[in-house]
Amino acid sequence: MTQLHPSENPFVHVGLTAKGGARECGAGRTAGSIYVECGLSLTGVPLEQYLHDPPIPVEPAQLGLSSQGVTIIEDDKGVRHIVDMVGASHYPYPSDFIEEARLMGVSRKVPKTTDLRGITSASMLILVHARASVVNAAAVSAASDMICPNARHKPGEDCAGLHWVVAEENDGPGRRRLNCGTYELTPRAPGAPTPVLQHAFFMAVPITAMTVIANHDGSVDEAAQKSAGRAGVPVSVAHN
Repeated sequence: MTQLHPSENPFVHVGLTAKGGARECGAGRTAGSIYVECGLSLTGVPLEQYLHDPPIPVEPAQLGLSSQGVTIIEDDKGVRHIVDMVGASHYPYPSDFIEEARLMGVSRKVPKTTDLRGITSASMLILVHARASVVNAAAVSAASDMICPNARHKPGEDCAGLHWVVAEENDGPGRRRLNCGTYELTPRAPGAPTPVLQHAFFMAVPITAMTVIANHDGSVDEAAQKSAGRAGVPVSVAHN
């Protein structure tokens, strides 16, 4: 699994938080809840560098990954990471999540019962999606104008660029609409094979903050704040 640590990427800024407001997964964040975040920075590492390129196929059941909530894993260096399954019901394609993250940062809900001890600025939020890897990648890629986001692959090869090939348009030719805006898709040639999709790790971002969403009366849930405080990253309070 690709591992990117802030010590290797000096432009990752600990303490940065994501934007609140409506996302594909809901009208706003839940009061009293904890969110693990990777905030935006104009001087930061390009988002494309945090994509698994190509995606890494995975069997969630074999790895004990939860379809709800998060899973904590530890790598061979003893660093703990958070693995989260991005639901296809809210984000039908990985490109939806990636394009939203480009505008708003990453903010994912973490149950208050999660043991966040050992989560530090060296930890990553690793993201899985049910449609992140293309089984017939070579054929689908060859029948497209795929552009590699990291300039490493060309049409006919497996690549993270296939996220923008397999996604279906919903806002006119070659475009897909999200709550936060629209983005362009990569054309497929007429008669291109139907993509066969499977679960995969598609993205891993540094954890820059934990955010607790205040209650509607402005108070802060003590259990949520205590749980978030066990992580070794800054904790912030937001109102949406």
